[in-house]
Amino acid sequence: MRILHVISNLEVGGAEKMVVTIANASVNTGHTVGVCLLVNRGPLVSELDKRVELHELNRQWRFDWKALKTFASLAKQYDLLHVHLKHNVKYVYVVNLLFGIPVPVLLHDHSAEVLVTGVPKTKLPFFVVWWLRKQHYLAVSEQLLHWAVVNFGLNPARATWLGNAIACKPVAEVKKEESDVIKILLVSNFRRIKNIEFAVELVAKMMKREMKVTLDIVGKPLDRAYYDEIKNTIQVRGLSDKIQIREDVSDISMIIPAYTLGIHCSKAETGPLVLLEFMCGGLPFVAYSSGDVSIDVIKKYPKLIAKEFDVNDWINRIRYLFLNLKKYHGELRTFVQMTYSHRRYNYRLNDIYKLILDAG
Repeated sequence: MRILHVISNLEVGGAEKMVVTIANASVNTGHTVGVCLLVNRGPLVSELDKRVELHELNRQWRFDWKALKTFASLAKQYDLLHVHLKHNVKYVYVVNLLFGIPVPVLLHDHSAEVLVTGVPKTKLPFFVVWWLRKQHYLAVSEQLLHWAVVNFGLNPARATWLGNAIACKPVAEVKKEESDVIKILLVSNFRRIKNIEFAVELVAKMMKREMKVTLDIVGKPLDRAYYDEIKNTIQVRGLSDKIQIREDVSDISMIIPAYTLGIHCSKAETGPLVLLEFMCGGLPFVAYSSGDVSIDVIKKYPKLIAKEFDVNDWINRIRYLFLNLKKYHGELRTFVQMTYSHRRYNYRLNDIYKLILDAG
């Protein structure tokens, strides 16, 4: 098969990391795989297998005529377009409207914003939804699939879901000195749905209890107003020496050994991929019970998943994990490799591709 992945860029994010994982796995299977970047590059480009064909559109604005024509020509060279995120499928719709795309389109929906109230959502115009019903839809979680079938009026025969997967990298062996400081890692780009203010409140309460703690927030300021709010809250609460924001990290696996545990407090998720990254690094964590990963994890490791945003409960869980770190290091890595194998994911995705192409 000849598969073309379509995404805005390969900046650091869950959907972008999955593009790299899928493209690399598919090219290893023997497929011809391309990745088309509509806007710009991003640091994850360096992680693509050299056999993956990289196409950079460098579109200057939404209706850049040259870019539209280039994409139309490129699309005809593949058997299937695998489009990631809803805003990118709108672009593919426009190209199809103007020039025609003779191959099937699969929208891979990684977003969870539709599953929670009070956050901005990507909306699809009714004519795009009408076109999408003739295409194919892949959700990252079963909950998101149900939402899409109902709200988009999709044909269930053309829609399915497939949870995230990961290819674990070798863990850097770092000899840690015994320390009573709890070094917490939060990996999240700055968007309101990510609920980073809860993490700041958590650290503030731990400090009041005279617990020795630091928090590093690794992520990009996608929502600049929200980013500024969080920075201001950190400063106003006198936590600037305890909470650090890092925008310079593209490979989380390289820094995980420096931390005691992770946290993830997003209000809604479909994966989330970051929990798989934590487990690959053997890093125990406390996360809110959102997304399919939490459903799997809570069955085996209930201490890692919190069902409420209760600061006292999170602190108790952190204390427990701090006293039982060795129990989790090896177990989590084995669990993620068995449960979220990228090879098994690729077999399932290949079946989905075949069904789409056989349907014509």
